[in-house]
Amino acid sequence: PYEDGATPSGPSLSGQKGPAPKKRVEEPRPDAKGIVALESFEALSRTAAVANSASGPGPAAAALADYLLGVAGKAASSEDAVCTAMALLSPARTVPDTTLAAALAVASGEPQLAALKGEALATRAMEWRRRAAVPDKQQPPLSTGQVADALARCAEAEGEAASAAAGELASLIAGSSAEGTEVLFLIRCFQGNLGISREVMNRAVASALTRSSASRAMTT
Repeated sequence: PYEDGATPSGPSLSGQKGPAPKKRVEEPRPDAKGIVALESFEALSRTAAVANSASGPGPAAAALADYLLGVAGKAASSEDAVCTAMALLSPARTVPDTTLAAALAVASGEPQLAALKGEALATRAMEWRRRAAVPDKQQPPLSTGQVADALARCAEAEGEAASAAAGELASLIAGSSAEGTEVLFLIRCFQGNLGISREVMNRAVASALTRSSASRAMTT
């Protein structure tokens, strides 16, 4: 599709070459999970960063509750989006460090990074992403749906499956934001190490439910 009446470049009826086409930047569209396709992983990573730096379980839970309520209020299909966010904040499955390190080596073009493990993986991924060129501004941001789907496919991958998983994860790493800490939390998420304890997650859900119920009571 093209904007402003532009057409593909080529000879016009007058024999002169027309202007170069101006491509329209397509807005991301919902997938089968609706709003999950539009919920950015960067927002989740910022929330995890705030929760990690909070002074205690109470403030951390409050930050998570704010985030979950925000996701829940966006669309009729918000249940899927909230479930996806919670699954990423406290994942039941993880991706082996060997697979993540192979993915980082592929994304960065630096084979020596394949030997990394643990928190060093997340730290070096962030260092590399900040040095790397900023991706095309037309590229849509990573969504929670993308990350959750990749986690489901790549968790506990072995053998040939691990090689395919590394390639898929490399695309996500390369497509992450070059600014901020998104890739740091992306790696930690795959490692199951976002720093959100079960206590904090339970308190966040309880807070969100209580506040939501109170809000509905005020409007009835």
